[in-house]
Amino acid sequence: MKKGKEPASQTVLSFFADPGFDEFEMHRARAASQLLGIRLRDILREELGGTYGVSVGFSNAPPLKGYGAMVIQFGSSPENVDKLVAASMAEIERLKKEGPSLDDVNKVKELERRDLETNAKQNSYWLGSMQTVHMFGWDVTGINRRLDRTEKLTPEILKTMFEKYFPMDRYTLVTLKPEA
Repeated sequence: MKKGKEPASQTVLSFFADPGFDEFEMHRARAASQLLGIRLRDILREELGGTYGVSVGFSNAPPLKGYGAMVIQFGSSPENVDKLVAASMAEIERLKKEGPSLDDVNKVKELERRDLETNAKQNSYWLGSMQTVHMFGWDVTGINRRLDRTEKLTPEILKTMFEKYFPMDRYTLVTLKPEA
């Protein structure tokens, strides 16, 4: 799509991803998105110098079952879009084929540990967590097991998440480019 005058593009690449409402599967899907975010920042920003930032996230629409997405977003100059999309797709394929390194999985674990340490001191974390377990009908004591779920992440588990939730036959690519 072409709109606007600013010489910059915005790209969104989204993959259909439906883990259902299983708390472990949802956690693993989020961990896979965190890992891809780390990898794409290294590749798209640091190695290729094609963007200032990239974000990757998993979203679903509870209580609607059957909808979820892995979403990659980045801004770049219009001439770099194709190169950055190709690099993103290549990294996804690599992660599906080879899986992540143990070092990358440990980076995700460390991010989650720090996040939990900070959030566990906030009332909003506990309120949101209790609201989530109530909405899904999960065991409320599972809130205290988040760190256990994090520690159980392995390269093999995350490789499976990439295989399941980044389907190359079900994705959407949208880029906003400036008008001529």
